[in-house]
Amino acid sequence: MESRKLKIEKLTCENCNCGHCGQPILFLLKSLLGVITVHEDFDLNTVDITYEQDVITLNEILSILNQRGYEATLIA
Repeated sequence: MESRKLKIEKLTCENCNCGHCGQPILFLLKSLLGVITVHEDFDLNTVDITYEQDVITLNEILSILNQRGYEATLIA
């Protein structure tokens, strides 16, 4: 298992902290085969993600997010 923190631009709308607009991206992440947990911080536009690196790689996760229009970068 691997755990990483990602910064995701546009995780929520500007001046929004309810998290409603971030739900589609969280649903996407949680639906990926190999992803175990996803914990979001809407104030910081980050997610902590735990995944099985023998099933899905970090590069694959980042690629999927970027293909969906979310600029995602590794921060930890």
